[in-house]
Amino acid sequence: MNTTLSSFNLAIGQKIRQKRLELNWTQSKLANKIGVTFQQVQKYEKGTNGCSAYRIQELADHLKVNVMYFFEYSKKDMTEVAKELYANDPSISFEMRNGQLVIKGNPFDEDNND
Repeated sequence: MNTTLSSFNLAIGQKIRQKRLELNWTQSKLANKIGVTFQQVQKYEKGTNGCSAYRIQELADHLKVNVMYFFEYSKKDMTEVAKELYANDPSISFEMRNGQLVIKGNPFDEDNND
């Protein structure tokens, strides 16, 4: 599996688990609410399987959070993801500047002047 995708799935899964535990719900209870097996919820939480946009919306509704809850990460989380994403590319470096993660040599940056 693609490292980027597995990191993304794991980050979403951690958020699902965190909110489920805050509500004192079992995996089975959440599974019943969204119409999947508890094993599927377990796979979401472990990052083994990803969630479709529809499923993320459904989870947000049942867990009583905004969809953006699943995409909010700390600066530390984002720095770790960036390091993992670009670990094998020596032409790319990154640093924190004014509280923002700056990726130098980012192939997605059209200006690429940094």
